[in-house]
Amino acid sequence: MPDAMLHVASAVVKARPAAQDAVAREIAALAGADVLAVDHGRIIVVLEASCHHDLAGNLDRIAVLDGVLSAVLVFEHAEPEGDPT
Repeated sequence: MPDAMLHVASAVVKARPAAQDAVAREIAALAGADVLAVDHGRIIVVLEASCHHDLAGNLDRIAVLDGVLSAVLVFEHAEPEGDPT
């Protein structure tokens, strides 16, 4: 059986400034999502999951939130879970 993988990605979400705080709260409530910064409608998000499909699913969920204008994957990395490097 293959080793369990950890997928980590970052995304930039553009939201209407009036909705940014509500959008950030909804993103933070998603499993594996962490909101790092919110400023002038831009929300920086880190996503973690055990497979790429789950990362893509969270990004799709973010993209359709009320107030979101765009959600773009910026970086993705995968490695065996528990890898010390």
